[in-house]
Amino acid sequence: MTVWTAQQYNQASNSYAVRVGRLLAPPPATPVANSVNAGVHL
Repeated sequence: MTVWTAQQYNQASNSYAVRVGRLLAPPPATPVANSVNAGVHL
């Protein structure tokens, strides 16, 4: 998933600019085995 953002800001008197940024989400988490599936008995 990607999120875009556009921010307008004042550089000087009567002067404006726009910054555009892209935020990338990390990949989905990889499931890990729990203690029951790993064969560990308490």
